[in-house]
Amino acid sequence: ISTQAGALFAINGTRKEANTTAFSIDNFIAKNNGNAGDVLFATEGVLEISNVNPTDGNLLKNCQFVNNESVSSGGAVIIKDSSGKIENSLFSGNSVRVTKNDNSTTYVGGGAIYITSQSYTCNVDISKTTFVDNIVNLDGIGECVAGGGAVLANKSLLTLTDVYAKNNKVITNGENQTAKGGAVCSYGNTQTTGVQYITQCQHSTPCVVINGGHYESNSAVVVGDTYSYGGAIWGDCVKILSGSASAGCDSNNI
Repeated sequence: ISTQAGALFAINGTRKEANTTAFSIDNFIAKNNGNAGDVLFATEGVLEISNVNPTDGNLLKNCQFVNNESVSSGGAVIIKDSSGKIENSLFSGNSVRVTKNDNSTTYVGGGAIYITSQSYTCNVDISKTTFVDNIVNLDGIGECVAGGGAVLANKSLLTLTDVYAKNNKVITNGENQTAKGGAVCSYGNTQTTGVQYITQCQHSTPCVVINGGHYESNSAVVVGDTYSYGGAIWGDCVKILSGSASAGCDSNNI
């Protein structure tokens, strides 16, 4: 683990925070944080990275996040108003499990990673990273949207380069609920509506950029009577880089 400029990080405990302009984590393993009843149970991600723009460009490198759980968006990692790379890492068996007991509108997700920005400033590039068996499970009442069994991005540019995503899931249980993006979901684009699969979009608008990779057996499922979209990927704007190999998609279900 490497930190600079007073970055705040600790191995033992529930939720860790990094808030600095020069921060990176290399060769870190976080396992089994957040199982129900565990002292390491986290209400949000095990690691929060906020207002970080690392000098070497790397947020996370050669890291493993396995079997972490939260009751809010981001089962393992939350990235807020930050930009950088996640490389050569593993996210396996992480989960977001939310039970909603009121009628307010809710958007939750990111079984492994939740990326969010207040002013469209996040630019996160995830490359050569594996997402397996991550899940978002939403139960309860009210107009709820669950998205991104592996990654949920809000008002952010998310680039996925040679990512392998298998058996990630979004499951909602209840009326007036929606499931989006079994592996990846991006939302918060106020300049477009609906789902647009296009070859070019402005980087100033939040979108998902796909550059190779493989997506297999991911699913978005509503147990009830409402809507599900995108077994593998859902976004306001999804861009396939021209001249790059198209991502392979096998057996993704909605």
